[in-house]
Amino acid sequence: MTTNNIDKVASVAIQANDVFNKCHDQSVTSVGVTANAVVIDCELSQRRLALITVDERPGIVGAAIGTKGTDESVLINQFPIDTLTSSAILEIMEQHFARSPK
Repeated sequence: MTTNNIDKVASVAIQANDVFNKCHDQSVTSVGVTANAVVIDCELSQRRLALITVDERPGIVGAAIGTKGTDESVLINQFPIDTLTSSAILEIMEQHFARSPK
């Protein structure tokens, strides 16, 4: 994955994370970036959203949900990098992360 692609995925993930935390003030989520993935961890639910790229599928980002601190995860969706939006990521976060009303 090129640096530009991981930067785009990270930027969109950070936007979604900011909106999630503004809507749910007791939620504690954080974003991390590796060479081929962007992860968003939820401290309250101990869930992890990983946005993963695979060399065999250039231009595609896989979204996987798992448990923080483990290697267990389930691929739940795939997105073309060019059409990935913070709204799509936020929707996944709303479905799988613990949240509290503001």
